[in-house]
Amino acid sequence: LTEAKLGPFKDFYLRGYELYPGFSNLAAGGLSSVRGAMIESPAFNDTIEYTAFWGREGTGKFAGLSPGLQKIRRAYLEGIDLNYFRREDLSYGVSVLHGYGRDRPARLNDYAYDARWSSHSGNAGYRYEVAYDTETIAHLFSGDYTAPKIKYILELRNIDKYFLNIMGETWRRGELGGLFTLNLAPNDKLNIFNHLDVYQDRLFPSLENDNRWNQDYNFNTRYTIDPTASLRMNYTLQNDLGKISESRYQSANLGLSKAFHFVRTISSFIDYRHQERKNFSNHSSDYINENISAGVRFNLIGELYYFLDQQWNWLTERFTGAHSQPRATGTGLDLSGQILNSPFYERLRFIYRNEEDSASPLSFL
Repeated sequence: LTEAKLGPFKDFYLRGYELYPGFSNLAAGGLSSVRGAMIESPAFNDTIEYTAFWGREGTGKFAGLSPGLQKIRRAYLEGIDLNYFRREDLSYGVSVLHGYGRDRPARLNDYAYDARWSSHSGNAGYRYEVAYDTETIAHLFSGDYTAPKIKYILELRNIDKYFLNIMGETWRRGELGGLFTLNLAPNDKLNIFNHLDVYQDRLFPSLENDNRWNQDYNFNTRYTIDPTASLRMNYTLQNDLGKISESRYQSANLGLSKAFHFVRTISSFIDYRHQERKNFSNHSSDYINENISAGVRFNLIGELYYFLDQQWNWLTERFTGAHSQPRATGTGLDLSGQILNSPFYERLRFIYRNEEDSASPLSFL
């Protein structure tokens, strides 16, 4: 039932049989499908919204069609999620989840609890969440600020290394750190994206120093030269010296896209990329690579397109000092679009790819 009404009880949702509980948080994790029942409904003039469910775990969308081939799993989940909207810019939420049954893994806790707070003020928003699995705690704080030319997102997390949600393994388990995202658009032509994740891995830390921090950074900018051309730059750093498998990877990229108008429009691109990788526990996978890629794509007839691209690499294996020049050529046709005026769509692609000098285990091919 969708937006159902039964006397004074209205606008409720009722689901039965195969379903996915309609909420997700630190305690719930990514709740899988269950076979059971669920109700969602507002209450008290929409100041409260709640979801309650019960069901058997691990059924899958088509499970049970051949009962003789699959053993029924005696593991069950039930829970309730309650949200209270005190004002339009202030809300609170709580969740209580319970798992039981003889086939439920013994390492999982029977109960999980979650509490949330959310507030908005002007261009800024703030959220805090804490979850408890009856033994350990996970914290998550996030905030954002949005203005016409800027968007900033902050996320701070402290997830105990022993914390488990009601289903088991949890997001970012054992991590203490912060995630920072900054988007800038100074004008209509320029867009800048920054993404920095700084965290400590307490579940599988470095064997040399378990207090080391990891840094993952991504910078991406795009400049529109004119309606037919754009320039893009990208830099990526994955400095994972605080993990059990210590490594560092960085990549810098510069690319140009341009559309030419002759008999038809031809889209083209050319990219240059520099890549470096150093694995401190397995130096045989260390490399430096210079890469140039270029290609074109244009329409033949209707929704049928032809494409051609070429990739060149100049690869140095840092451990052995060996040099190679892996390269690849790709060409083909692709067709996509609506089939006449029917509700059906098609997608067909034919690709021919030729790779050369790809014997090196680090050749990317």
